[in-house]
Amino acid sequence: MDWQSLVEECSGFSVSQEEVTEYMPDAKRKLNGIIDHEGDADGTRNEACYLAMLLGEIILVERLSKLMIK
Repeated sequence: MDWQSLVEECSGFSVSQEEVTEYMPDAKRKLNGIIDHEGDADGTRNEACYLAMLLGEIILVERLSKLMIK
């Protein structure tokens, strides 16, 4: 699966392959925590776009954090 394209499609902004590779473990961990605590919402949280949106959210937060540190 081309996660870079899917994140861009589901989140609405461009991401690099390096960001996808770096933050995918965090997104998977976050997804597992959400499913453990809230359930899978009748399968909605198991769809690829849901993980892609979480990944996009993490990338955006990391980008903003790096800007604030400068």
